Amino acid sequence: MEEEMTTQSEERYESAKPRERLRNNESVTVYRSFLGEGVLVFALLASFLLVRMIIYTIPSTLWETQFFVLLGIPFGFVWSPLECIPLIIVGVILFRIYDERYVIESDAVLRITGLSSIGIRTTEAYLKNVRVIRVEQNWYQTIFGIGDVRVCTSHLEEGDICLRGVANPFQRKALIERRMHGSEEELMA
Repeated sequence: MEEEMTTQSEERYESAKPRERLRNNESVTVYRSFLGEGVLVFALLASFLLVRMIIYTIPSTLWETQFFVLLGIPFGFVWSPLECIPLIIVGVILFRIYDERYVIESDAVLRITGLSSIGIRTTEAYLKNVRVIRVEQNWYQTIFGIGDVRVCTSHLEEGDICLRGVANPFQRKALIERRMHGSEEELMA
């Protein structure tokens, strides 16, 4: 009897953990698309071209630094501090892509933020409470096949979960709708 109670409490504790739920075969994990960061991708390309133009047009002694002076002999490669600008933008893009993850489960949609940060925050919207699922795209997103899938629920404080900049947004919407109708059929049975 005591073992059964311990097992039941352990099961409740384990099911409450978001990371344990992610291992479920029924869940689909969705990340933001690289192209979803349109402004930053454009800034990356523009900064790369601008830095190359500055490095090649202005005398190199003003911008370049020699790495690894070994026994008075320059060793290594010549590097310009301006080349850090595109690297910083790449870092920001990667942080924004991998800091937020979306999980579509059989009974809920999860938004997990803070994966690259210190604190992890999970927002969960149960499919039985979903009112509307919308796909929002601007002209840039339409061209590249990405978009935002907004799941509006009746029980969240924020009001909705937005899957920002995901690839194939209409397929994601259809998946959520299939799972939503599947969970409604299970409730009626």
